[in-house]
Amino acid sequence: MFGNGMRRDLVKKARDRKKDAVRQAELKTELNIREEENTRVIERTNWGDTIRKLILDLALLALSALALVGLVALVYPAPRAELYKILMDTIEQFHGLVG
Repeated sequence: MFGNGMRRDLVKKARDRKKDAVRQAELKTELNIREEENTRVIERTNWGDTIRKLILDLALLALSALALVGLVALVYPAPRAELYKILMDTIEQFHGLVG
């Protein structure tokens, strides 16, 4: 009677409804809403949390890129020599600045 695609869709919808009912019960318990009330709890994202997560993800990406550059600089001799020169210049500038 039903094709495989239609059966899969029905099963997926039933599972989604079950998950939603469980999540609604958890939210109602968490927010102290009585079960007999005809209320649907909707979760909303906070822009501050979203922006903070974006900044953290970008920082992780930048640190990963720097770690990759550092690894390449340690493995290959030519970048290692350049990195050593930059490090020595930085130390000299720091000594000039401090003392």
